[in-house]
Amino acid sequence: MKIQEKIIKDEILEKLELGNFYKILNQNIFPLLNEEEQTFVKELEDFCLELAPKIDREKDVYVLFPKLGEHGYIQRMNKYKDFTPYGMKYEVLLGTILSICDPQLDLARLASGILCGNPTYQHGETSEISKVQADLMEGKGVGCIMITEPERGSDAVNMTTICEKADDGVIFNGEKVFTTNGPKADYFIGYGVYDVKDPRGTMVQAMFKK
Repeated sequence: MKIQEKIIKDEILEKLELGNFYKILNQNIFPLLNEEEQTFVKELEDFCLELAPKIDREKDVYVLFPKLGEHGYIQRMNKYKDFTPYGMKYEVLLGTILSICDPQLDLARLASGILCGNPTYQHGETSEISKVQADLMEGKGVGCIMITEPERGSDAVNMTTICEKADDGVIFNGEKVFTTNGPKADYFIGYGVYDVKDPRGTMVQAMFKK
């Protein structure tokens, strides 16, 4: 019996190059985009085409975070510094294009930049929040979300993690699973409730530092 290591012919592999995937994507989405959006897509795809050959599959994707941060590609939902354009549509485009290049990298940056980073835009501006935001958006730090629970999944309004107010903050008491980026994270967004009978009215969202 002969063991076949290669299951795709070379002439087919040549067609599976990243650039060809982007050509197919662009043919389908460009009729739906304006000129600014098309320019954003082209610039992001050029970035990914340059990045792809440098990706080492034996290393964690987090080593690539600073490269994303240099171009404002950790997230594009919120405005950070002078990185424009931004907004939900650009975040969707970012996720689509980056996931074609490296799905693992895109999931990691989504958890760090959006799921963990988004609250830094929603809860005021202090020196502490600004420091966390800069670390996350520039790829110097890694963020994690702690929401999923055993027997609850990611049901944000049916959690069993209990919060209690303390003199110096809030005490969280519960169990979390599937904490994306958890093993490598520097910052953690934790979810809990003061009252399990009124989860919507008593939900707590807090930032923890490793």
